[in-house]
Amino acid sequence: MSKKENCPGCGEHGSIDGRMVDMTDKRLPVLVYNCPFESCRVKEFFVTEDSE
Repeated sequence: MSKKENCPGCGEHGSIDGRMVDMTDKRLPVLVYNCPFESCRVKEFFVTEDSE
C-alpha cells in the first residue's frame, strides 16, 4: 500500500507507505512518510490510522 501525499515537513510530494507495527497487545497500522528531499528533516512521519 502506497499513496501520494504532501510532506508534513516541507510540503513536497512524496510517498506514504503503510506498515504494521507490533504493539504490546495488538498490531497497529502506521503510515510512514518518506520525504524525497534529503534537506528535509522529516524523514519518517508516523501516523496511526484511526477508524472513525
